[in-house]
Amino acid sequence: MDAVVRACRGGLAAPLPDTPPSQPALLSARERDVLDCVARGLSDREIAEQLGISPHTVHRHVANIRGKLGCPSRTAAIAEASRRGLL
Repeated sequence: MDAVVRACRGGLAAPLPDTPPSQPALLSARERDVLDCVARGLSDREIAEQLGISPHTVHRHVANIRGKLGCPSRTAAIAEASRRGLL
């Protein structure tokens, strides 16, 4: 039993790797799908038809994307997403 405790304590004292913690994705997978469609110039209705969701849901996703990227417009969001390597 003492050997198990020593092994556990030794493992806890081991140095952590120098890798930075992974950051959660800025945009969800669905937001990335919507953003890709926006970048291709599709309207909310066209995006809704392509992704099988309502136009209102598309509108909300676009608003969320703009908020997360800190952009006042769809065009600015596309430019910012491109700059950040999200497209």
